[in-house]
Amino acid sequence: MKKPIVLLLALAMSLACFAACAGNGDSGSGGVEWPPKDETDPGGDVVYDNSWPEDEPANDVTFTDEHLVWSDEFNGSSLDTTKWSYDIGNGTDGWGNQELQYYQESNVRVNGGKLQIMARYEKAGTCNYTSGKIHTRGKFSRTYGKFEARVKLPEGTGLWPAFWMMPEDSVYGGWPRSGEIDIMEAKGRLPDQMSGALHYGYPEMSVSNTSFLKTNISEWHVYSLEWSPTRITMKADGIAYFTFNPQVQGGTVNENGEAVPAPAPFDQDFYLIFNLAVGGKFDEHRVPDPSSFGALMEVDYVRVYSVDAIQ
Repeated sequence: MKKPIVLLLALAMSLACFAACAGNGDSGSGGVEWPPKDETDPGGDVVYDNSWPEDEPANDVTFTDEHLVWSDEFNGSSLDTTKWSYDIGNGTDGWGNQELQYYQESNVRVNGGKLQIMARYEKAGTCNYTSGKIHTRGKFSRTYGKFEARVKLPEGTGLWPAFWMMPEDSVYGGWPRSGEIDIMEAKGRLPDQMSGALHYGYPEMSVSNTSFLKTNISEWHVYSLEWSPTRITMKADGIAYFTFNPQVQGGTVNENGEAVPAPAPFDQDFYLIFNLAVGGKFDEHRVPDPSSFGALMEVDYVRVYSVDAIQ
């Protein structure tokens, strides 16, 4: 009886791996035909470009400020792995959001003083898209302060770039009990706006707000979080669009079912994350057009200041 059980388990695992990148369409994983075909010419391939932009000279910048506690100006020609680590793969259930991309190191690079993350239309395992995700877990995390990044985002349906934070040690238990801070996330099909959010409590509490930008997300903008024991404020180009009082509005439940009062869970160390997702729940599982690739997210710098820097 052991062999049939082993075969059934193998089949179940194969189906689970396939489902990890499955989209809403019926033409294969990711909801798109593979290889992609040109609808106007069924015998031809869709035109898209997965190549990196032209290399630029390394741009070494030194930035100092009396309140600066950590930063990356993305100098040199490679990612500083003393500061950042890569996430690889499609996670569990598409990183919990039914995302369609497979994260890999080769979709991330430093070029001309900028971090670049590219989403590509290419096969990786059962996924039809690849992209990149980096984080500072285990290398840098902090409670309170000012966190900011200058970022340029890609336009296009189904693209989901983000600059966000997760708890270093999840001291109150698994998500959402220990919280999540989304400083900036955008829907590429709505290029004049972006949003920020907090997730916490149990059952999940989610509070968010949207900011309409003067120029599109494809232009450079500075996105920031100002976080103190009594105030969480998110800004786009210095203009506040979201404010939350953790002392009044916070609170969670730990994994023992015990209530933990405010300012929990926003009183613990969180680490930084940049990623460019494809598909998923955030924009209702929309799938990109192949012409959107390669889609490029760029970060000029990320800087963290002590709470004394908050005005």
